[in-house]
Amino acid sequence: MRTSPYCKAPWIGLTYESTVGCKPCCEWRGDENSSFPGNYTDYVKSNYLKNFKAMMYEDKMNEGCQQCIDFEERNLEDHPSRRQKYEPYEINEHGDNKIVRFDYRAGNKCNLMCRMCHPEASSLREEEEIKHGNIQSIFRVESTDDAYDIDLTGCEKLMILGGEPSIDLGVRKWINHIKDIDMVVNVTTNATNTSKKWFDTLRQLKKLEINLSIDGTGQAQDFQRKGSDWKEVKSNIIKYRDEWRNVTIQLTASAINFTMLDTWWEEMMELDVAIHSNPVLFPKEYSLRCIPDIYKEEQVTWLKNWIKKVDTGSTIGATELNKITDWDEWKSHKVSRQIIEANIAIGILENNAYREDYNKKFKHQVKIMDGWRNEDIGELDYRFKEILHA
Repeated sequence: MRTSPYCKAPWIGLTYESTVGCKPCCEWRGDENSSFPGNYTDYVKSNYLKNFKAMMYEDKMNEGCQQCIDFEERNLEDHPSRRQKYEPYEINEHGDNKIVRFDYRAGNKCNLMCRMCHPEASSLREEEEIKHGNIQSIFRVESTDDAYDIDLTGCEKLMILGGEPSIDLGVRKWINHIKDIDMVVNVTTNATNTSKKWFDTLRQLKKLEINLSIDGTGQAQDFQRKGSDWKEVKSNIIKYRDEWRNVTIQLTASAINFTMLDTWWEEMMELDVAIHSNPVLFPKEYSLRCIPDIYKEEQVTWLKNWIKKVDTGSTIGATELNKITDWDEWKSHKVSRQIIEANIAIGILENNAYREDYNKKFKHQVKIMDGWRNEDIGELDYRFKEILHA
C-alpha cells in the first residue's frame, strides 16, 4: 500500500454531469460503475467516494487512470497530466477540502453527432442510438440544482463542457451564477455558434479560456463531427481568435483524422490558433491503436518533412516559450509553437501501437455507423479502403 495517495483528485477535484452523475476527475474511465449515479449532495457522503479515496493508496493503479498514465509516458515538455497538476496541493486526507478543479456538464444538448462521442454528451447521438435500437434511454440525475450550492471559493479552474454549451440555456444560467467568482473559466465549444447573445454571455467572464473542439479541416472535420460545416466553422474560429486571446483548438486525435492528417494539417496551421492534441483512448474503436502502424509511420514522416520545410533555424523550445508573458511576443513565435504542436502529434502517432483487437472493433463500428448514416469512410480517404479490406 502507498503511504500517500497516487492522485489527489478525490479530495480536490470534481466532475458533475447531469447525464452521468459525479466522479473525482473527468479523465477517469473505470468500469460501467465509473461514476456515482446521483447528485453532489449524496456523492460527498457516498461509499463510492470513500472507496475511490481508498483505491488511491493501492500499489497498482486502476486502469481507469489510463488517461494520465499514457499522458505521463509521453513525457511531454511542460505538459503535465491532470494527476501531476494536483501534486503541489496540500490536502487533508481525512477531512474536508475545498474543490480546486471543477468540470461541469449542464446537459447533453448538442447540434453535432461526432463519431467518437457518446449519448451522454450529445443529444443527437442519444437520438441516433435510440432510433437504431442500440439503447432505450440514458441515465439522468433527477436534479443537479445543488451545483449552485457548491463552495467554489477555493476553486482555481472551472471547466464548462457539453453537449454544446452555446445552445444550452442551462449553461447561460450557470455562467450568470459563477461570473463574479475569481477563477479561470474554461468553456469548450464546437465553434458552430458565434451569436451576439453567446458572445455577450462569454464576455461576462473575466478570466476566460476557450477550447474549440475541432478535429481537422474540410472533409476530415465534417466526417468525424457530423453536422459540422467546415466553411462556417473556419469563419467562426477566426471570430473567436480575433475576440479573445486564450483560444485553443482542442484536437481529438482519432483513428479517422490522424490517419489522414496530411490532408488537413497545413490549413489548420494557417489559422494561427494554438492546438492541444489529445489521443482517443475511449471508445477503443476510434483509438489510433486501431490503425496499422504503417499508416501512422507515413504521417510521422510527413510531419517531420513539414517541420523541415517551416523551420527557420531560430525556433525556441516549449520551456522557453512558456516563460513568455507578453502576448504579442508569444504570438510572434508562430513557427516555434507550430513545430512543438507537430512534435506532440508525432508523439501521439508513435505511442499508439497497433492492436489487432482494436482494429476489429474499428471495422465493426465503422460498418455500423456507415450504415446508420448512409456514409462510406472509404470514400473519405483511400487509406480507409485499404485498412477495412486488409
